[in-house]
Amino acid sequence: MSTPTHAAVQASAHASAQASAHAAVQASAHAAVRQSLADDWALLLGLDAVGPDDDFFEAGGHSLVAVQIVARIRARHGVEVPVADVFTYPTVGELAGVVAGMLEAGTPLSSLEVEGAGRSA
Repeated sequence: MSTPTHAAVQASAHASAQASAHAAVQASAHAAVRQSLADDWALLLGLDAVGPDDDFFEAGGHSLVAVQIVARIRARHGVEVPVADVFTYPTVGELAGVVAGMLEAGTPLSSLEVEGAGRSA
């Protein structure tokens, strides 16, 4: 039975440290997305504050405000979230998870958005 070499132990420790750092960055990014969504929901719904478990529709949201939420997500984070996702993931925490996942995956705006970006009116 062989024992791991010093280099193998160091490589493993380095990989573990990188994974921990990556997880910390992900958690920080998710928290930032969650806070920006909470701020936008509060503003658009006329509330003082919105928490991560507050339901968009129970707080007074409706389809027109959902469209505004999606537009703010696009402007702030550069990802295209379908309006249907606001219905599917109606809490700040759930929708923030979707947006953070898209950001982590590097999901760009739709090809239509990207193609139209260079056109002038």
